[in-house]
Amino acid sequence: MRQPAAVLLDCGSTLIHIDVAALSERLEVPAPQLRAAFQAALAIETAEELAQAWCLLAGCPERMSAVFAEALAAPGFYRDVAFDTRRALEDLRSRGVRLGVVANGEGQLDEELRATGLRELVDLSVDSQLFGSPKPHRSIFESACAQLSVSMADCWFVGDSLVNDYIGSSRAGFGRSVLFDREDLWAALPVPRVTSLSQLVNMIDAC
Repeated sequence: MRQPAAVLLDCGSTLIHIDVAALSERLEVPAPQLRAAFQAALAIETAEELAQAWCLLAGCPERMSAVFAEALAAPGFYRDVAFDTRRALEDLRSRGVRLGVVANGEGQLDEELRATGLRELVDLSVDSQLFGSPKPHRSIFESACAQLSVSMADCWFVGDSLVNDYIGSSRAGFGRSVLFDREDLWAALPVPRVTSLSQLVNMIDAC
């Protein structure tokens, strides 16, 4: 397998993660446990049900679900950037790899990337709300590749969602789809998988 000309990445839970420091301290639940529970509950769409599922999977009594709902509604819920993220993006750029972000958002993707200092490290950002079609629809993937002037076969896609990111990009025809699994939830799956973006750099270097 040859190295990609470009890499497209998801944003939430791939580049920018939920900030659970205050919630972890308040509930005396380890941050990795809270992040893993949140990731497992993400398939649920309504905020109320997501909060309830997150609470349950985190091992907390149901009466505490209001605390989780409060955390979900807090401004800047997604603002934690892993220690190796910026360095990994810089390393990929130094290798001549073009970078883009494709996310199912609410029209604020650029703002979120700028707030975390990541926008300057990517060539493109595509917010589904502004584009008009969300992942896993093929059209949003095709548009991002076209804007980077690369074929899908010469581009990799990296994201945390099994359906929207991994399956969606695989079906679309990317050169390689990589599951981002920070909490190591999907270790049993026989798919290309990384738990950090520095591992992604190593994967590309190994091509």
